[in-house]
Amino acid sequence: MSIQAINHVQLPFQLGQEAPMRHFYGELLGLRELQTQGGRGLRFVAGPQRLDLVPASQHAGVSGAAHLAFEVRDLPQLRWRLLGENCQLIE
Repeated sequence: MSIQAINHVQLPFQLGQEAPMRHFYGELLGLRELQTQGGRGLRFVAGPQRLDLVPASQHAGVSGAAHLAFEVRDLPQLRWRLLGENCQLIE
């Protein structure tokens, strides 16, 4: 047995912040949103990989080590687009 690829990544977001998540992943990054079964959380696709975003309460906490890394064809263009939308970048 060997691992061939990442099937999906699951990350938490603050409960009630669906609209900003859709704006960031769908509009700014251009990922296609998929419908979720049960309507809980958000799901996007990036190439063959899936990104699942699940709502979490403020008290659940988010690990500082949690992250998602994309391979980007034109990184400088995306960087300026995000900065233009006042996104905080950690470089």
